[in-house]
Amino acid sequence: MGKSILDIFGAEAFPAADIERAKEHYESVKTKFQVTKCNECGTTRMNHTWSKVDVVSMAKSCETLRKFLVQAYYVPLQQSHPSFFALNNGLREIAGGDVELDYSEQIVHESLALGAAHRILIAVLDLQKQHFHIDELELPLQACLQDFVGVCKKDSQPH
Repeated sequence: MGKSILDIFGAEAFPAADIERAKEHYESVKTKFQVTKCNECGTTRMNHTWSKVDVVSMAKSCETLRKFLVQAYYVPLQQSHPSFFALNNGLREIAGGDVELDYSEQIVHESLALGAAHRILIAVLDLQKQHFHIDELELPLQACLQDFVGVCKKDSQPH
């Protein structure tokens, strides 16, 4: 990101000492973020993510988070990427055979994604409570979970 900012705004975007310090830090850690490009010759390249493990593999490796993959990753990804499915899902036919944008389905998918994010946050805090033995989080997390369930029940009621 710093390189992009420098490319757009020039060297005056940051103090020269900060730019130099960032370059030195990058050089000192860049080998940690390289991945093999070619197994035959051993060529490497910079990884485009902070981890060598992709999001799906990380989630699958955690029993608690695995169950959120479809609702919190695949469905939002399907809705957000420009595809026939996403486009078709966001249109409805109106009089005369014309089409218009239909936001009602989008609102449903947004609500499901936000609900999943809320539940994942509670799950991650619970994992941290367990891992770091923070027993004081038990009651607040139970209250958060009860609030979450209450909101879900309220949202599922006909309006």
